[in-house]
Amino acid sequence: MPEVLESPEQAPSMSSSGELSLSRWWGAGRPSASALALEFEAAREREAKILRRVEQRMRRNARLQRVFAAVSRHFDETITLDDAAEIACLSRTYFSAYFRRHTGIGFHYWIEGLRISWAARQLRTTEHSINQVAFRAGFRDVRTFQRAFKRHTGKCPSFLME
Repeated sequence: MPEVLESPEQAPSMSSSGELSLSRWWGAGRPSASALALEFEAAREREAKILRRVEQRMRRNARLQRVFAAVSRHFDETITLDDAAEIACLSRTYFSAYFRRHTGIGFHYWIEGLRISWAARQLRTTEHSINQVAFRAGFRDVRTFQRAFKRHTGKCPSFLME
């Protein structure tokens, strides 16, 4: 719920240079750019750790090794649960439970994590736009990419462009 201002003195004020002062709300609590970068890196590291753990578990399982190999080669294409189940020689329903039991995360979350990891690397190291990277990573639209990026990293993709 928005804060109710009890007097005009509480409202944001204009400085002598004409800039709007929001220090009452942001004050010392506003994170610096370096703090935001550190927070982003921490989130990215947590996500990378999850993906590494999943990959290690998959390597110990022949069915999941086949899925991992196929998805790693074609992560930028549309890969359905049915496709992965067929590669693993399991039914769709059983594969979903099997994947989660052996990796600790859902199949779609794992693929999304691979795509976001690749996209974050592209955004940091190339001059491609967010739109270009989103489509190259296998997302059908930019809004879905932005939501997934924020879900996995805690930040918007434009954060890496700054």
